[in-house]
Amino acid sequence: MLSPRHASFLFLIASVSCALPACGSDSAAPNEPITHCQKGFSQCGNACVRLDRDPSYCGSCGVACDTGHVCSRGECVASCQTGLSDCQGGCVNLESDRDNCGACGVTCGSGLVCADGVCAVSCQLGMVDCDGLCVDLATSTEHCGACGNFCGHGQVCSAGTCALSCQSQLTNCSGMCVNPKSSREHCGACGHACASGEVCSAGVCSLTCQSQLVSCNGICADLQSDMAHCGKCGNVCEPGRVCEKGKCVVSCQDKLTNCSDVCVDLKNSILDCGACGNACGAGMYCKAGTCELNCASGFTACADGCFDLKADAKHCGGCLTACTSGEMCSNGQCAPTCGTGLTACGASCRDLVNDPSNCGACDHVCPTVSNSISVCTSSACNYLCNPGRTDCGGLCVDLASDLSNCGACGNACAHVPTATTECLPGGCKQTPCAQNLMDCNQSATDGCEVNTATSSSHCGTCGHSCEPGASCQSGTCVCPLTKTLTATTGDQGGSPFPDECPAGQVMIGFESSMSSGFYNYTFSGFATLCGTVQKVQTGPDAWALTVSPGARLPATGTRGSSYDQPITTVKCPQDQIVVGVEGQGSRPVKMSLRCANISATGAAGTCMLPNTGTVTTLPAYGQVSGQPFGPLDCPAGSVASGSNMRAGEVMNLYGLFCKPVNLVLKGQ
Repeated sequence: MLSPRHASFLFLIASVSCALPACGSDSAAPNEPITHCQKGFSQCGNACVRLDRDPSYCGSCGVACDTGHVCSRGECVASCQTGLSDCQGGCVNLESDRDNCGACGVTCGSGLVCADGVCAVSCQLGMVDCDGLCVDLATSTEHCGACGNFCGHGQVCSAGTCALSCQSQLTNCSGMCVNPKSSREHCGACGHACASGEVCSAGVCSLTCQSQLVSCNGICADLQSDMAHCGKCGNVCEPGRVCEKGKCVVSCQDKLTNCSDVCVDLKNSILDCGACGNACGAGMYCKAGTCELNCASGFTACADGCFDLKADAKHCGGCLTACTSGEMCSNGQCAPTCGTGLTACGASCRDLVNDPSNCGACDHVCPTVSNSISVCTSSACNYLCNPGRTDCGGLCVDLASDLSNCGACGNACAHVPTATTECLPGGCKQTPCAQNLMDCNQSATDGCEVNTATSSSHCGTCGHSCEPGASCQSGTCVCPLTKTLTATTGDQGGSPFPDECPAGQVMIGFESSMSSGFYNYTFSGFATLCGTVQKVQTGPDAWALTVSPGARLPATGTRGSSYDQPITTVKCPQDQIVVGVEGQGSRPVKMSLRCANISATGAAGTCMLPNTGTVTTLPAYGQVSGQPFGPLDCPAGSVASGSNMRAGEVMNLYGLFCKPVNLVLKGQ
């Protein structure tokens, strides 16, 4: 008998790993078609195979390794990489492979994972369960950053990101980026593994961690700099960040400086010129780490502004040289008249062809554009963007930070209300995602595009699809459950008593007595009896429900538990469930339960409404007769889950609560 799981409203739904051919297996009969392989397996003809380790199907269908070669991570090689072992021509990690745990051929049972070469309930600290494999998402090329994220050929997994080379502080050991200062398998150098009971401390195998290092599940980590244990054990820095002084901070490229989690060039950043936070004022720019006036071509920066030293009478030939009264500045010389090609504009001789302050005419100042300098060319106004800015349709923007022009003009980052959108040197990025939202397609253009609380294709996490017919509710795949009510018999006297069985239980009978006195021969102290249901497999595609005693709901009516005598218990036969009721009386005075077995037939992996067996009507309980009522039956595929009543001192009205019995059929 399977262990059941509580489902919304009705009963437990069993969930175990699939082993039937319809759900996928690693082999099949020669002529038996395969409709679906397990996750991690690929279909080659009529076989489900592991392309990462099968020497007959290494990397792709039809590629077989030569004699003397083994299949390692989808490639035929002469021998297994360091840390992997040869099991029948396939390279596996005996420390984490649940099919070869500790030794070739040792398979962990259902629900167990392989942790440190031993079958266990859960993975060790720092490792994640990916379909029964305990993996380090920071280094695994098959599960880099997330389960199932396979790095391409020639790439390594560096701090949870597929890359061409390892990040700073990490070393490439056979395709895995590891920290040789703390890795037990690669302590001090690739392939140098510490003995059992030893830890890797500062690149040396020892019995205990050195001073200033902390043991994190057998790894001696420097919490001040270890990217996998930054500040505390298990705190992994996100891709693109490094651990500095116990905090994950942005990892900036060479010649860039981290200023408040933004990588900037202090030599030309107007917000951080020469030092973080040193912003240049209006009309200035950053040159070689110093704020300078942003003067147009032909103008010189003086203490009091930008001036044309060839024409400005107050700065004629130099910032401190001023012409006397009646003189004009012509080609940098004080003179009574203007030279050739110059026009007298007040006390200055101006070049109307190239002067942005007198462009085409005296005092015609060229308009300014943000983050640019104005220029005059052939008596026409124009502008030149500041260093580090690009002209995008009349705007001078920073392609490394502008959300509307990220990386290139017109490349706008999508606005995602559920995430913070940033333009970084690498492109658009939305982070972090709000609760239940995830970036499943790894595309920066749509950000956190999936709600894992409701998505049937990504239920609970990316890539987790619900079974056919099931829906995703609160991040869990469930079959449709809709409560219904049967018709009722009786009057509206008394108070409502909606007695429903607990989750995972159904109605199997009742307990009551007949009243005496004024309310002679009517139901008093009526209590609903519930039973717990469990699913069992009775054949290759056949299923049934069994029932064991469950809750007894409180007695209804003002009499409560003070029954009249005698007390009678009416219950369905073993493994049968109430599916309807019939009886007599304007108020119920006689009542018969209608009971049936529940079964289902169908392929594994689907939500199936079950079949209701032959309905058995139990002998009537009661003492007098009246107007017949019923049968009040639950809809097809549903069973009774409680009593819908009204009562005062005795029962006034009766009906049933009904719910579908949905079986999520999965292979055993």
